[in-house]
Amino acid sequence: MRALVVDDEPHMGELVNRALVSRGFTCDVTHDGEAALQQLQQETPDLIIMDRQMPGMDGLALLQKIRSNPFLAQIPVLMLTAVSDSHEKLLAYESGVDDYLTKPFELDELVAKCGALVRLARRNLERNPTSNLPGGDAIEAAIQKRLKDGQPVAVCHADLDNFKSYADSHGFERANEVIALTSRILAGIGTLEGDGSEFVGHLGGDDFVLVLPESRYRRICTRILEEFDQKRARFHTPDELKQGYYMARDRRGRQAQFPLLSLSIAAVSSARENFATASAAGEALIEKKKRAKRIRGSAFVE
Repeated sequence: MRALVVDDEPHMGELVNRALVSRGFTCDVTHDGEAALQQLQQETPDLIIMDRQMPGMDGLALLQKIRSNPFLAQIPVLMLTAVSDSHEKLLAYESGVDDYLTKPFELDELVAKCGALVRLARRNLERNPTSNLPGGDAIEAAIQKRLKDGQPVAVCHADLDNFKSYADSHGFERANEVIALTSRILAGIGTLEGDGSEFVGHLGGDDFVLVLPESRYRRICTRILEEFDQKRARFHTPDELKQGYYMARDRRGRQAQFPLLSLSIAAVSSARENFATASAAGEALIEKKKRAKRIRGSAFVE
């Protein structure tokens, strides 16, 4: 973990630096806002710790510069200050600071806050903004952990059928609502029907991965498809529901009929397929995904 410390008092900057380095951080220390911005052009830290009151560019001005830069805006910021006035704290939070620590402070508290901010930021970066589900790295880690622990596990791939055609004909805002609903169904049913070891991730687009207890994955997948088919009506017009299809352009640009929204799930079980890695599970799923896609309507294939 890398931190940038910005404080115009050299002894304070060095104190913070030593405390963080002793806990595994790598630190860069600067003593004013301009120098901090120059350092940020050279290296992107996992965390910024800055003083509130500095000559020239003060902490709030530096914070505004950071939050206005799309490449820096997601970096968590902890502000240190000798000002304990509640109005100043509110101003800092309204300006985009993530946490606030008043001088004098306990070094252990500072280090604990820094670690918590970095962990939270990393979790947020791993999550898809539409679904709020963790992404590819977290999915692979979840599969590997369960396999390493020797847990019989099912890896399931879920995706929406003809989703690009739906998005093209109904608009991307509506399509994002479908992704959000699908995410809630996958995570909700997984939690309700699982045993606490279940995991749901979002690879991107309309592709999801579920890591489920081997003893329950069939019931969970069946319940997911039932729930999806019950709720998909809100994303179709009355005419589409009556006729059982919607119109959209096919790959050749011609108007064609497409079935109502449906969800396909393919599953492999480590107890039967004997895969030892996440990539092997992915390979085992390839043919099953193809089979699921050939079935009209929502389908489960294992």
